[in-house]
Amino acid sequence: MAETTPLADAAALARLTGLPAEDPGLLDALNRASERFRGAVGHPVTAVERDEIVVDGDGSRSLLLPAVPVTAVHQVEVDGKPVTGYQWSRTGSLRAAGCWPDRLGAVRVVYDHGYLPGEIPGDISDVVLEQAQMILDQAPGVASLSTGGVSVSYHRVGITEAWSAAVERHRIGRGDAA
Repeated sequence: MAETTPLADAAALARLTGLPAEDPGLLDALNRASERFRGAVGHPVTAVERDEIVVDGDGSRSLLLPAVPVTAVHQVEVDGKPVTGYQWSRTGSLRAAGCWPDRLGAVRVVYDHGYLPGEIPGDISDVVLEQAQMILDQAPGVASLSTGGVSVSYHRVGITEAWSAAVERHRIGRGDAA
């Protein structure tokens, strides 16, 4: 996902860290934390307009679109033919008037999804800020060194319970928590 819009405010991270909001290291940490979150949930989170996807039909009435929140569905086709009478929800369900065909790659959808910058849920912004702080706090290189038995440890940025909970709420296949 080649997204560049941070999922939290640089000014908020600056207040937490005491660094200037335009500090390159601060901005890098915020972007890295945002990309980690996007990777963990499997979708861009921020708004995407007219995203074109092809999904597999499974013979059911409902398909789950891969990114949320869904804000508009512009076009649905089955085997290249327009479909009408479908319904969609913010949580990513796309329901057919009958049943979707049970074929791989049979359904093409053009839709809008994601949050505008000022609408990103607080739980996402909070954990991205927390992760960015951890990135800034980690010292590069060796975090521990022993002599005599030669022991070397490296510091890694971990995840918190809040991070895990936010990822679970916003990952693909879960729909939208809001």
